[in-house]
Amino acid sequence: MKRIKKTLPLDCFPLLRIPPVINELLHQLKKRTDLPVVKQRGRAHVKNALVVVDELGYQSLDGVETHLSFQFISACYMKGSNIITSNRSVKDWVHIFASDEMATTAILDRLFHKAHIFTISMAKAIV
Repeated sequence: MKRIKKTLPLDCFPLLRIPPVINELLHQLKKRTDLPVVKQRGRAHVKNALVVVDELGYQSLDGVETHLSFQFISACYMKGSNIITSNRSVKDWVHIFASDEMATTAILDRLFHKAHIFTISMAKAIV
């Protein structure tokens, strides 16, 4: 069987905007903590049919970043599809979100509400 690789330019997907990795997004949102997330620059991502949040868990977040993450995820979770990539298991996410169990539970509740979860684990690294 032949594999066919087809590449489409991103402008074929008018509702898709590739957001920055989570730390860059939070940096943008932290500039205006006086405004709710949905009124900030990051709100453009909230309105998309697909939101991709990359590298969640690469670095732990502080309390303000955890709160902003909750606001952002709460604003997008029912508006469209969300893809979250993380190098950590879900059971370790409390360490990502400033060891705040309540915030972690609330974030996971929103993410898993209508989720399809794919876990990929590798026994050894691919070189």
